[in-house]
Amino acid sequence: MYTRDPRRSNGTVIQIRAAGAIPEHRFVAPNRQLCGAGGYAIGVTGTRGAATAGELADLVIDGVWYVEAGAAIAAGAVVASDANGRAVPHTSGTKIGVALAAADAPVGTSYQLVPVLRTPGLP
Repeated sequence: MYTRDPRRSNGTVIQIRAAGAIPEHRFVAPNRQLCGAGGYAIGVTGTRGAATAGELADLVIDGVWYVEAGAAIAAGAVVASDANGRAVPHTSGTKIGVALAAADAPVGTSYQLVPVLRTPGLP
């Protein structure tokens, strides 16, 4: 598990007006909604997501993204978004980036954040 404090992003953080509810540390699609399964992500919500449409949310757009893991992920694995905007090992859809550390699968309401280096154009 990566031990860096995920609340301190090393990337550029902007604010967006969310078009729907987006929890913190989830992939965000270009339409300013939660990224769907295999979708393209423009960033990741920071520690301030959006509870409803119209609320402001922090969006990390570059650097290392700290994303909630939706499944067990190995360090170095190529990741994609699941249907809930969480990072999962890539099996189909858009390859978003590379996991810089391993993460365990979520258990109940417990989850881990995985650091992801956005890597456009992965083969």
